[in-house]
Amino acid sequence: MRECIKDWAPSLSESSADHVRYYVERGEYEMAYESLVLAAIEENVLCPLETARALLELGKSLHLDTESVFDPNFWRRATGYFGKTGSINDS
Repeated sequence: MRECIKDWAPSLSESSADHVRYYVERGEYEMAYESLVLAAIEENVLCPLETARALLELGKSLHLDTESVFDPNFWRRATGYFGKTGSINDS
């Protein structure tokens, strides 16, 4: 998670990056993850294929594929976003 924030922080708005860091610093990783991905979607941040794969696995390990924090359609939106990186198929 910290690596993704480090990689994406320059591409996100300052307020979005701060919002994600806030949750990471407090150990709220599900909230941080969902905030990171939603901000990237809203701000049209490009996601490299390898990062997309890693984030999909991380999201599943956080169980965000079955239960979201902020957006009830989060996983559908996230997989659609990651799919734009090229041939990511969520199973």
